[in-house]
Amino acid sequence: MGDLSVWVDRAGPIAIAIVIRGRAPRTLLDVLRETRERILLEYRESLSSFEANTTPFEGATTILEGCFQEQTK
Repeated sequence: MGDLSVWVDRAGPIAIAIVIRGRAPRTLLDVLRETRERILLEYRESLSSFEANTTPFEGATTILEGCFQEQTK
């Protein structure tokens, strides 16, 4: 099945991590970075007042789903 690795993109108040099985294309780093930046822009106000209530971020699920990718040999 392949080895697992974790890539993390962090800046400001946000960190996004993805788990990869096998080898991922380097372009996935761009996808990760762009996803983090988009969440930061769209949820800036909620992030600045964050106090453990995750409800304001439920819409970010759709943005995060853009990181899901599958490739087969």
